[in-house]
Amino acid sequence: MENRRDTSRQLADILLDVMRDENITRNMLNSRAASLWALIVGPTVNRATKSVHVNNGVMYVELTSSLLRQELMMIRSEIMNRINKACGDGVVNEIVFR
Repeated sequence: MENRRDTSRQLADILLDVMRDENITRNMLNSRAASLWALIVGPTVNRATKSVHVNNGVMYVELTSSLLRQELMMIRSEIMNRINKACGDGVVNEIVFR
């Protein structure tokens, strides 16, 4: 009978292999970027936000106010820079307000 330790892998090794998978890593970064939205824009803007998600480097933000959408368009590069600083460069390359 084989020794079980010889054939099994450490949980840490398995997690490292999973983390190296680019799709999983990209999805985790996208999720983190979307979750940072509320922290970066603050509670007032977040209350007017219906949904936020990131796909292929584009953050899609659905808002309830067209006036707020216009205001955020003017500072979108600053928002994008703050998100990328927190998550890593290149996670968000564009923000689309709807």
